[in-house]
Amino acid sequence: MLAGIEYPPAAWMNDRLRQLGENWTFGEPPAIKAPAPQIIQQMAPEQKQTEIQVGLYDPEPDKLVTEITVPLQDGFTVEVYLTAKVTNGVTAKNGALWYRIPDACGWAKEPEGFDPKIETKPKDRERHFQQLLAGANLNPTKATIAIPMFLKSPSCVIAGFYSCDNCPVPDLTKPQMSVVHAIPAKGQ
Repeated sequence: MLAGIEYPPAAWMNDRLRQLGENWTFGEPPAIKAPAPQIIQQMAPEQKQTEIQVGLYDPEPDKLVTEITVPLQDGFTVEVYLTAKVTNGVTAKNGALWYRIPDACGWAKEPEGFDPKIETKPKDRERHFQQLLAGANLNPTKATIAIPMFLKSPSCVIAGFYSCDNCPVPDLTKPQMSVVHAIPAKGQ
């Protein structure tokens, strides 16, 4: 009662009101039962991960492709454009792409904008980016690849991988495959 959180007993209040000449009475206030405290667990929303398609750029339809036919440049090399695209609407941040060619093929020239080659991985080339916007192609980079001509149908399969701050952990056993088919240039 002294703290002011409870009323005096109703009988005492009504006696005091009669002494003061009041003609009304005090009723016992209903007991207020405080609800049990609830623990509210708040969780941060799960951050969506970026999905990227790694492949080849075809300038004719202006899109990323996984298979392309190109003419031989000098009888044994082809020029292709390497690119990537976010496919699920979540911008990729601080990422890397790397491309691996088979043992039978070779990098005839170093692709511009790629990291220096790693001596222990001579068939791989890696490119870093700060941001890849959702729906946009990464600027295509020209790569000159030597294709073995002793094969029945000259081609090169390029394995593509990606990683970024908000990408799933790359599964190195499941690369994204792109196929380059070489055909003789006109006049060859």
